Amino acid sequence: MKFQVSLTLALILCLSGCASTPSCASVPQYLLAVPRVDTNRTIASQADAAELMLDLYEAYAKCAINLESIRKLNERSK
Repeated sequence: MKFQVSLTLALILCLSGCASTPSCASVPQYLLAVPRVDTNRTIASQADAAELMLDLYEAYAKCAINLESIRKLNERSK
């Protein structure tokens, strides 16, 4: 849950600068989507823990790609 909150805050902070400058590009809604990770699961084995870590990394990677795309959109609009 903390991971999702952190990613959401990172997106908000990244976009807050865009709100104050009129030259920013319009950000498509799909770039603002935060991947959902089911953290309400039972970890009974190392395989379960590994699966959770893979899910978390996948969500992180998607957010990182989206943030990079938003950054490039903002650079192009300047």
